[in-house]
Amino acid sequence: MAVLVPHGLGDAILLTPLLRLLRQRFPAVEIHLLVFSAALQGFFRDDPNVTAVHHPGGGRLRYLSRLLRRRFDVLYNPKDRPSRTFLLHGALLRPRFLIGHEVPLHDGLFDYLLEVDFHTNMALKNCAAMKAFGQSAAPAHCRPYVPPMPVSPAVTAWASATQAGSLIGLNMSARKPDRLWTGTHWKDLVRRFPSHRFTVFSVPEDVDLRHAVEASATNIVVSPPTGNLYEVSVMVARLRLLVSPDTSLVHVASATGTPVVGLYNNEQRSQTRFGPFLVPHEIVASPTTLVSDIPVERVADAVRRVLAQ
Repeated sequence: MAVLVPHGLGDAILLTPLLRLLRQRFPAVEIHLLVFSAALQGFFRDDPNVTAVHHPGGGRLRYLSRLLRRRFDVLYNPKDRPSRTFLLHGALLRPRFLIGHEVPLHDGLFDYLLEVDFHTNMALKNCAAMKAFGQSAAPAHCRPYVPPMPVSPAVTAWASATQAGSLIGLNMSARKPDRLWTGTHWKDLVRRFPSHRFTVFSVPEDVDLRHAVEASATNIVVSPPTGNLYEVSVMVARLRLLVSPDTSLVHVASATGTPVVGLYNNEQRSQTRFGPFLVPHEIVASPTTLVSDIPVERVADAVRRVLAQ
């Protein structure tokens, strides 16, 4: 079986419940992932549910010729909107059975179309592919996971020294600029909870902002830098709560069972399709397309409500 993987790490995390279900229900099946970035190749490299990961890093012609030598019995296309690249793969690979979602332009191109409401969380939408095999998947069986990756001694030591549930995590980073909250907002949020302790996450590009927020208060515990999402998941699993914009760390928290306060723009589809899943949470939606327009007090109120749970 071949599975096409969307480009984002968050999308990849939301695909993992299906991979686990396939491995559990059909232990002899070969699961081949087709990814389009080196980051995704590294993300799935050591996943025990995956047979092989294919990436066009050595050149597209070599990549396609390698795949065309195979004949897949099944190919799953998780895109619930038309994608030229994904549809082309379905046509070139000529799988015996092609599974996709019922959306415009998919009619007549797939052997099985999944009828799932557009606003359903993507973890559940991917799990719905089990219907094509005559299987069902309860929501409780669709929790995402983060595949194992190397963990540095610094992260191991930090996790061992951190009492579970003692810290609130703040994620500074997001893949898109319109999803970012400002450093001033983060500092103000911390000041409103002087009796709580925090720790801060960021991608390397935002390290200056992270250091500025860490230096702004004495109740912030400095955490070590991380090299992959599995290291992040080890740390997120120790948190009492994660506050994060709409990005992959929300889905890491869903994987570890960590409560979330999610900062989202005003688009309903972002909140419903990519919101926290199977964890206590609150979504704080901006009145505009910019997450930076969310007032600090609204986030503080959401934090208080989730902490009270």
